[in-house]
Amino acid sequence: IAGAGSGKTRVIEYRVLHMIQQSVAPQEILLLTFTRKAAQQMLTRGARNDVRCGLVDGGTFHSFAYKTLKMYSRHVGFDTFAIIDESDADDAIGLCLGKIGFNSKDKRFPRKDTLRKIVSMSVNKSQSLEEVLEKEYPHFLEFAAEIEKVKAAYSRYKMEKGYFDYDDLLIYLRLLLTRNESIRSALAQKYRYIMVDEYQDTNRLQADITFLL
Repeated sequence: IAGAGSGKTRVIEYRVLHMIQQSVAPQEILLLTFTRKAAQQMLTRGARNDVRCGLVDGGTFHSFAYKTLKMYSRHVGFDTFAIIDESDADDAIGLCLGKIGFNSKDKRFPRKDTLRKIVSMSVNKSQSLEEVLEKEYPHFLEFAAEIEKVKAAYSRYKMEKGYFDYDDLLIYLRLLLTRNESIRSALAQKYRYIMVDEYQDTNRLQADITFLL
């Protein structure tokens, strides 16, 4: 309930400092943020007060997921994987549209970047495509069946190529933590103190990951 500028982030910064001064090992602290810049700023400011703050493990949910999955990807079915950004994901969806033979000239049909956003929202909110369309994109509801086919084709394409988009990083991290208790337990023991900046903005996937850790 604390508003913008009231000091939420500063509280985390000083909480990290306080714990380290109370002999908590910095390597046991995990600081998760929504932007890489925010994590760097917090740790840099903390390090001005105590250089040990610079040893805290911190970053975005996605960077933490990437680092973890690089070590354990075979436990979720991949020997290796490559990351595709949003632009690459748009192009991949465009390819999938062609592969499934959907070349509609209907100008009302969503463009590939909009399709990516719809699919991404469905993943992050753990909602069906129809629920997302009803709430956020009601003007595309008539194309629900076609969009479902695009989503399925896009998932197959990524699996075949060994590609992870940004959403996949969170999906597979949650899968890893859910299915492999020994890995989840090892990470939970390593990171005894977990703090999330702007926690009120976490989506379902990020909240699940935080809870599992």
